[in-house]
Amino acid sequence: MKKIIILFIIFSFIFYSTACSEQAVLSEDERIKDYETTEVVAVIKLETTENIYSPADKQSRFSAGHMHSAAVLEDNSLWGWGWNHSGESGFDPYDFVIFEPQKIMEDVLSVSCGTQFTLAIKTDNTLWGWGLNTQNELGGGSTRDREYIPVMIMEDVKVAVAGRGFAMALKTDGSLWAWGMDRGIPSLPSSQEPFMVTSGVIDISLGTNHAAALKSDGTLWIWGIWDINFDDSEEEEKEKHNFDENDIPPTAIINDVIAVNSGYIHCLYIKSDGSLWELSESAHGQIMDDAAAVSGGNAFSLAVKTDGTLWGWGVNTDYQLGDGTDENRASPMQILSDVVAVSAGNNHTIALKTDDTYWAWGSNSFGAIGIEVWEAQTRPVQILNNIDITAKAPVHEVMPPSEYFNIPDDFQTEMKVVQFEKEDLMILETDGTITRTGTPGLFEDSSVSDWTGIIDIAVGQSHVVGLRADGTVVAMSSSRWDSEETNVSHWRDIIAISVTYMNTVGLRADGTVITTRAALNMPDSGQANVGDWTDIVAVAAGSTFTLGIKNDGTIVSTGNNSFGQLNVSSWTDIIALSANQCHTVGLRSNGTVLATGENNHGQLNVQDWRNIVQIGTGFDHTVGLKSDGTVAAAGNNVNGQCDVSHWTDIVAISAGHADTVGLKSDGTIVGAGVGWDN
Repeated sequence: MKKIIILFIIFSFIFYSTACSEQAVLSEDERIKDYETTEVVAVIKLETTENIYSPADKQSRFSAGHMHSAAVLEDNSLWGWGWNHSGESGFDPYDFVIFEPQKIMEDVLSVSCGTQFTLAIKTDNTLWGWGLNTQNELGGGSTRDREYIPVMIMEDVKVAVAGRGFAMALKTDGSLWAWGMDRGIPSLPSSQEPFMVTSGVIDISLGTNHAAALKSDGTLWIWGIWDINFDDSEEEEKEKHNFDENDIPPTAIINDVIAVNSGYIHCLYIKSDGSLWELSESAHGQIMDDAAAVSGGNAFSLAVKTDGTLWGWGVNTDYQLGDGTDENRASPMQILSDVVAVSAGNNHTIALKTDDTYWAWGSNSFGAIGIEVWEAQTRPVQILNNIDITAKAPVHEVMPPSEYFNIPDDFQTEMKVVQFEKEDLMILETDGTITRTGTPGLFEDSSVSDWTGIIDIAVGQSHVVGLRADGTVVAMSSSRWDSEETNVSHWRDIIAISVTYMNTVGLRADGTVITTRAALNMPDSGQANVGDWTDIVAVAAGSTFTLGIKNDGTIVSTGNNSFGQLNVSSWTDIIALSANQCHTVGLRSNGTVLATGENNHGQLNVQDWRNIVQIGTGFDHTVGLKSDGTVAAAGNNVNGQCDVSHWTDIVAISAGHADTVGLKSDGTIVGAGVGWDN
């Protein structure tokens, strides 16, 4: 996710902006003056009325999240698909991508997909959640950092909304509850258990760092990050309640509102006359008339009008507006007809038509649309039309609190090939065992025959590391080298590894990172300075540097930057990284590739690559696996290591020092470069 700063409209803007001159704005006396940061607070003083909540509408039956999606079908079965790194799609962690929708659970009323976690309300009004929990997103339903199976959070819930690191729920009595990262109020600490915010609420919506609530009297309240200077009276309130520099308490900003929905950095609301309005970083004004439903995404918006037409505007770089182009739209344009509801995600969209068919478009790099292709869909395509609705939901066994991982009897992983030098290869089989093939080199006397339950392997110049499904790590090294880089036996709760030369990096389940210290014959360039890293979802080890992908798609780095290999601060939407001696390559969610560092052999010439699903870096060359099973390569080709354009049916790639290896779907190996007949 792009780095976002939420900008709210200051009070003076609400009073004097020409864009809202016709709005009925609440007086200063009607605003909150007694907000307290106690454990249980009623921050909005309004008497609860009866029958304040109407049943969930069609829009709550499906949800487009950051990179995953979910929908409730007519039999009240819940189906999920897309990115599943933290189990947010409702399945075990070995299936990082769920392309085809899978049934998660039965008897579900509504669903909401957040950033790497999901919430669902069942027909008995119990609220369930699963996925990432490092910020207490699951509201006390679990003490673990990730949940791959649904856990119950609370009872008597009518509406629940998942955001980025925090969540909120409306109970059947109209009370509003919050939990997670600062509970949507930045001056408050993270809360594992839900706490009551207010009562009399009929609708809620969450942005990246803000929340909006619609009260039964038609008033719209907003709170969260406020990045504009306070006036004198507001400064007194900020000091009185010890607010952070930019956060505000719940504040009533407008009335006569009947619906609200927040995008990542903006808020949309519909008034009783059907007019649709938008609050954003730089404006507050009317967008259109005759609006029936609205949904905000990552810098784009969609609205359903009363005649069933669907309109969209904003950022369109990933075809999220579905108009067949990637051109941004400053004003609404029509996309579909006969639509009853819509949900906007990070860079994809899902719509429900009047005939109860689901349609989706935009980025599908990690299956967020629910079709088995990597390419973005430029126009709406029908989804959920070829599933077996009679399929049974999986039967889950609750894991003990002390465990992060659960190894099923039918455990499978993705096949993967790694190489040491020339033809010395290891293949990770789908059953978690390793097959060794070729001619052993440095590791002639080493064995991995006793390695089982392996979900990933990685190799450096002198060592091999394996990640087990239980989160432990095994390693071996050549006796010719210092073995500090294999000092990983004490590592626990590891979910990903990266190795190059003598640098070993592990990603923990809680989003922190661990490394071994620099080997005796390797320079210490600060590559192990990762102790303060948090919210990391992937790691990459360079020879004397280390990189991590944060959960918003940005990059952190440390170590040697002599060739600019750490010049990644501007990169966004990164889903995978690979690094080697002096260059770094990043894979974006739309299948394109970025590169930085040394380019003496053209190893950074990847700007034209498209539809890439896996990347690899050799000493001075770069390779990319395309979604159609072909391979692209750039860089030094003196040994033929880039002669891969004729390869087909490839499911995994590995870049060595001066060669490239591909694993075909039938389990056979192809190679190019040193040690291979090109």
